[in-house]
Amino acid sequence: MNYFGRKEISNSDLGNIKKSYTHYLDSKENKSKPTDAMKFGTKVHEYILERELFNTKYINDSLRPDPTKDYKTKINREWKKEQIEKGIEFITTPELELIEKMNNNFNVWNDKIDMDSENVLFEQEIYFTLNGVECRLKADIIDLDNNVIYDLKTSLDTYSEKKLTSTITNFAYYRQASFYKIGVSKKYNRKFDFEFIFLDKSGIGVQGVVLEDQFLNYGLNEAQYLLEIYKKALTSDNKNVYPNKTIEIEIPKWI
Repeated sequence: MNYFGRKEISNSDLGNIKKSYTHYLDSKENKSKPTDAMKFGTKVHEYILERELFNTKYINDSLRPDPTKDYKTKINREWKKEQIEKGIEFITTPELELIEKMNNNFNVWNDKIDMDSENVLFEQEIYFTLNGVECRLKADIIDLDNNVIYDLKTSLDTYSEKKLTSTITNFAYYRQASFYKIGVSKKYNRKFDFEFIFLDKSGIGVQGVVLEDQFLNYGLNEAQYLLEIYKKALTSDNKNVYPNKTIEIEIPKWI
């Protein structure tokens, strides 16, 4: 079964459960389409971590038979149709050049991970139990020699600690880090550290980020709390988060 179609609870599922159990159920029944930012992030991940997959999945738009013409010409239209029928996606030259630049920045930054080592694993699916709930995760990089999990993120303004803190908080990356540490540590029966690798989407650099223990403990507590909500909802008759009445909103204190 496809990883994303499995029933085990992922960190993304926890994000939906945090909104409500109703939101979680809806996310399972109605898969949301990836945003342009998510699609770009996927391309960057595949280029850096799964180059063979990237090369078979995408094709540079400039490789059409007559690059001086658009797809109004028959030869280009037929070529495009042929690529689509093969399931190949198109990537523009500017986008490819930016991804290559981000990859080069990663290589310059990386003096920790032996990307060619058989003990460095990419895109690993891990299944584990937390609080009595079957869970899953997919780790970008697991360095078995140094016991570190790395997670690639594409973001803007990665040079600013304040903005990085805001991003990590707003997207609950602190919970992801804790969730992954627990899952991978359970899998290999030893403690793993966790580090984010933020790749600036403007192509100007890379920033490694680790979280202090207090932040990680907060993330673990949140994950466990949300799993308890999930467990309780499974046995509840009322799974609708919306009350059947009109509510009154008070004026905010900050106005």
